[in-house]
Amino acid sequence: IPIREDVSPPAGTPELDKIKFLKVDWKWLRANYAEIIRRFNQIFQR
Repeated sequence: IPIREDVSPPAGTPELDKIKFLKVDWKWLRANYAEIIRRFNQIFQR
């Protein structure tokens, strides 16, 4: 979804009010940050 107002979105792009956003538990994320990074690196740095 383009941020710039002078760029048209691709055909079929939903309106922003139709997009479901993830709810983030920021306290849990911070408490588990090291494990999240470790697991991310384990998966993607092969």
